[in-house]
Amino acid sequence: MKQEAEKFADEDKKKKDLIEAQNQANALAYTAESALKDAGDKVTPELKTKIEEKISHLKTVAAQNNLEEIKLASEDLSTTLQEIGKAMYQTKEEPKKEDPQPQPEEPKA
Repeated sequence: MKQEAEKFADEDKKKKDLIEAQNQANALAYTAESALKDAGDKVTPELKTKIEEKISHLKTVAAQNNLEEIKLASEDLSTTLQEIGKAMYQTKEEPKKEDPQPQPEEPKA
């Protein structure tokens, strides 16, 4: 019995790694969908479409049981998601640039 356990240990580890990657991929897809919803119109339509395509691709890959493809698609989506943060940060900074503080007038002599 111990020999059988050792024999299948590597196979069990591969299955465990695959399931964990699938779970992480699904969680990332959910997070990405939530981030898009929260960002609303602060994200350009092009970026929104790009992220939606990557979410769809990740979900497809996660169902195919290919660990390496899941990891690659997850990294790709994660990298693209960072663009949402940049877009939101830039949106917060823009009003400051558009509405500068009035300069105090110098007294006239």
